[in-house]
Amino acid sequence: MSKEGLGEFLKKKREEAGISLRDFSHKTKITSRQLKSLEENNLSELPDKTYIKGFLKAYAREFKLDIHELFSLLDNLYSSGEEREEGEKREEEDAEREEEDEIDVQPVGKSIVILKRAAIASFIIGAIATFVMLFNNFVETIKQESLEVSQRSSNEAQKREEERVAIEESAQAVALVAEEEKEMIPVAATAIPEVIPEVIPTVETEKEEEKKVVLRKGRRPTSKMIKEDAEGFSPIPDELKSSFNSENFHNLLVMAQDENCWITYKKDDQPIKVFTLEKGKHVLIQAEESIRLVLGNANVTRIYYNEEMVDPKSSSGVKSFYFVKDEKIKDVLYPLFVHEEGNAYTSENYAEKFKEKVIIE
Repeated sequence: MSKEGLGEFLKKKREEAGISLRDFSHKTKITSRQLKSLEENNLSELPDKTYIKGFLKAYAREFKLDIHELFSLLDNLYSSGEEREEGEKREEEDAEREEEDEIDVQPVGKSIVILKRAAIASFIIGAIATFVMLFNNFVETIKQESLEVSQRSSNEAQKREEERVAIEESAQAVALVAEEEKEMIPVAATAIPEVIPEVIPTVETEKEEEKKVVLRKGRRPTSKMIKEDAEGFSPIPDELKSSFNSENFHNLLVMAQDENCWITYKKDDQPIKVFTLEKGKHVLIQAEESIRLVLGNANVTRIYYNEEMVDPKSSSGVKSFYFVKDEKIKDVLYPLFVHEEGNAYTSENYAEKFKEKVIIE
């Protein structure tokens, strides 16, 4: 393990990977301010130690680091912070004692005036020391209360976000269940139908009255293939393999293995489709030019592209795919889709149609 502190070590690993603080923030959903404070060992700007451990897990996943070593560095950081506080307190006490020692005990026979002055000076020094101690206690109390308020705000915001996602997913499942029962019929080995569900709006805005949608420029997402001899590889079921059509440039099979997943996709010039793919069901998407796909709860799926297995893993559970025939298409806008008022748009179409509502970063 490096002799560097926790923050320096994390910053070094992130920079070695060539990932900016802003990009890492987008990827982990941790604010840039919190990441910067963590890499600067600034515990006063960070939430509770439990949340910091969650941040360290994100670093460990992204940069292949040993999480136990990161936790050890975190413990050292907290220990050093406590030692500095104890050292400062001892220095203040020593200074007070030195000031008191400077008052010389006057020999017998000295002037009464000098004794009175010494007593007054001692009283003043004691009063100053008491004031300093009370002031430091007051400052510590204010800092602790501010930290508790910040932690409560962070916890409440996270709880509201979890409730919003749960409500949105429940609304999708209720609205689409009837359509899926009609469309998601068990598929024979020779054909797999595609589901055309109702579009569910999911637009979020920072301020309702402004209704601004932030889109981010980025590189087209690439897909990692899992080789046959690699861990986690599973072949295409025989009853589905024959459905792949070699005449199509793109054949994409999505299977919901362990739980339900949420799908938004567009192929070629066809309309966008949004639906819940229930556990144990699958959908085959075939196209000539392009397929753009966003999966929610992607880690429970198996995905095959032209008979090759695709790695669906995502730290956030959301995974984006964009398969194109024209490899010249390099840049896209994120997220790949925008849902608003019962309609779904690709981000490029939305930005063109609603210019006044869009912010592109």
